[in-house]
Amino acid sequence: MRSSRSIFIYIAIALACIAPLFLGVSATGRRDDQPRVDSKTGLIFTHEFPANPFNVITAGESNEIRINIDNQGELTQTVFSVSGFLSHPTNQTTPKRNLTATAFKRAVKPNDKTTVVYKFDFETDPGEHGLVIYVDVTDEEGNSRRAVGYRGIVKVVESASMFDLQSISIYILLLAGAGGIAYYAYDSFLGSGSGKTGRRSVKRAASSTSTVSADASAPVGEPGKPDMDWIPAHLVEQQNASVKRQSSRLKNKANAKAK
Repeated sequence: MRSSRSIFIYIAIALACIAPLFLGVSATGRRDDQPRVDSKTGLIFTHEFPANPFNVITAGESNEIRINIDNQGELTQTVFSVSGFLSHPTNQTTPKRNLTATAFKRAVKPNDKTTVVYKFDFETDPGEHGLVIYVDVTDEEGNSRRAVGYRGIVKVVESASMFDLQSISIYILLLAGAGGIAYYAYDSFLGSGSGKTGRRSVKRAASSTSTVSADASAPVGEPGKPDMDWIPAHLVEQQNASVKRQSSRLKNKANAKAK
């Protein structure tokens, strides 16, 4: 019993330790999570993939990226368009597939912040691709500029894909959690149930012992013969006399029939 419980514990601990290694593989060597600063406008860009924090996007489905804009410049900047393209992962200057532009009208004053949500979809082969997101702005003096809101590597998966690296790591974490729950249920119900069974057996054994002790303390007499010591003597004599009379009648009847 103890060995089986120990196996459950070791498996859960091992799965919990291995999962972070899978999660870390996709992030190794990437620096696309750093803020991007546009020196001419004073805008600082950070990003977030709300549906997947591991930069995994799905081909053929709607994906979105949130571009956070912090205006540290001296002029009000107005975002009027967001667009982008996919590229080769090692050459992010040449577009391989353009993304549809989305119009905005979002003013950001100096020392102010805002967030624009850019949704896009595309069809391409699964694998790693470069992704570049442009943010087109115009300042209060009428000057327009295209700034880079995001540039990095993303992993494209098919819509039916369930076994990419990040999904596997999530499945491992879920499996570890399920193992812990199973162990807790096993220990709570099966473990305590056997304990209760043992206690019931002890109680039954104790009850049997008490019964035997009580029987042993009773007066020893002939098997099947009741203890008559507690009955008054005159009642016993009357009962014996009645039995004798009945016996005499039965004998007389029997002799009469025999004649």
